[in-house]
Amino acid sequence: MGFHVCIPLTLAIPIDWLVQLKIWIKISLCTFIIGFPVEGEESIMDTIDYACSCGTDMAVFYLLCPHPGTDVYEDFQKDGLLNFEHIFDPASVNSDEDFEAIGTQLAGRGSSTKHLSPAQLNDYVNLGYKRFFKTRLMNSLNPVRTLRKIHNLEDLKYTIRVGKLGIESALQSILTGKFFLSENYDRTCC
Repeated sequence: MGFHVCIPLTLAIPIDWLVQLKIWIKISLCTFIIGFPVEGEESIMDTIDYACSCGTDMAVFYLLCPHPGTDVYEDFQKDGLLNFEHIFDPASVNSDEDFEAIGTQLAGRGSSTKHLSPAQLNDYVNLGYKRFFKTRLMNSLNPVRTLRKIHNLEDLKYTIRVGKLGIESALQSILTGKFFLSENYDRTCC
């Protein structure tokens, strides 16, 4: 039986601190949010670089989703990037397009920032995963790192499943010239 520890981190947390923390944690997962109103390419690349170098076992990249009523939504609104106030006004008559716009926003597809479009932000999410998984693939070639994760038969089985997935994805990537997960990818294994 395992347990989960959630520790909010910023890029200011030294990588050495994370290495020390990993002595006590078997599998680490870090989430990264991109798409803040003033965030540009350099800041996003710093986030991706940190995800690749911090030693986490899994990185998840999310696009910022500024929900109405939150501080970050107000930041987007002040910068003229979002404004759904007319939709929430009980006196207004809204079209299907109005509701579609807010639905698209709340679905987490990204919002335009001062420097980037939603499509560009999605490209950075894809780049983040691509770079992270390539880095992890290279790190997995270090048997010491892998062996430190195995403490029992369940860990061994998990390591074999993840290794098989990694090899399949790498081979597909090499053969097609594209990076993607195996069609056999089972979210329950990872």
